[in-house]
Amino acid sequence: MKVLLLSTPLNDAWVNVDPAANTGYPMGLPYLHAALEAHGHTVLTLPLNHVALVVADREIASALATFQPDVVGFNILSDSRVAAFAWIRRILAEYPQMQVLVGGVHATTMRRQIVEHFRGVIVVIGEGEVTTVALLAALAEAAPLHTVAGIAFHDGTRYVETAGRPLIDDLDQIPFPNHKLFFTPSPFQGAGRTCAYML
Repeated sequence: MKVLLLSTPLNDAWVNVDPAANTGYPMGLPYLHAALEAHGHTVLTLPLNHVALVVADREIASALATFQPDVVGFNILSDSRVAAFAWIRRILAEYPQMQVLVGGVHATTMRRQIVEHFRGVIVVIGEGEVTTVALLAALAEAAPLHTVAGIAFHDGTRYVETAGRPLIDDLDQIPFPNHKLFFTPSPFQGAGRTCAYML
């Protein structure tokens, strides 16, 4: 599958006037990118948490049109939720063939609220490396979502939360995170990032 992974801009109050101060990126994205590539998926990751909304909108719109992903995954922090929700709403309306997944600390904490508001979205709860791989396999095979542990969704009638997935005990079983995505210069991240963060 073709997967587009996104981190959307932080709310204006959290953006520093000095661009160099906004270089941190969520560690979940490089881990998830590497895990999905290791299972044969074609992945494009846009780390846009530190850029202006107008820049992010341009990059996301371009990626949707040119990359044409099967799945779009959002890493959502509480302070990036406004931009993420705006794009989720837009994708559900304009690209109904694309499956939207959300993960991250805000999505995990507020999963029921998100699923009930965005009926077509699937929430990946907690650690996403194993769960997302299993979820994409189920989607590819049109298998029932109930069989995938660690997700929440709306089945058309009610909110559904599947069995919890245990934490990954042996972190060596997942691929090393793809940091080069963030440290490589690009039009939207300048000379590249200088630090990562985890919650």
